[in-house]
Amino acid sequence: MLEVRRGGRLVATLRPSRGYYPSSDPGEGPIGRFFDGESTSEVGLRAGARRDVWTSIQPDIGPLRRLIDDANPRFATSSANVQGLVVAGLVAHYEGKPPPATFRFIVSPLVEWIWFGGLIVLFGGLIAIWPAAAFAQARAAAARAVRARPGRRRGAADAAAPV
Repeated sequence: MLEVRRGGRLVATLRPSRGYYPSSDPGEGPIGRFFDGESTSEVGLRAGARRDVWTSIQPDIGPLRRLIDDANPRFATSSANVQGLVVAGLVAHYEGKPPPATFRFIVSPLVEWIWFGGLIVLFGGLIAIWPAAAFAQARAAAARAVRARPGRRRGAADAAAPV
């Protein structure tokens, strides 16, 4: 959890996280596969009308590498429950003495206004394609006047139509 402050005043509380998913590659070892598999970053976000604040975390698991490499051959033939306990112990060790992590902060000003501008464009487009009532009435009146005019000259299409 990160508290973002500006001038001593709390701006946001962000909760970036990193998820690790085990690899199916047996070459990484029974313990190492939990740390060398795929990882995902869950972004901490604070969205607002004036700015969006984003953060992500990249923890350094390098200090655990020696412990992981040591545990791989020791627990290669152990049951899944024992391997799970070893992984839990490594996680507890990591949480007890966390190594440095890299944080990325991004401040995007006025992002909400982009969405608001899109709504304005959509609303303007609807107004532009909506037929005006006065224009539609005038066009209908003109069409009635043309049909009702006496002595109207008939074209080839009109000559074929019954009168």
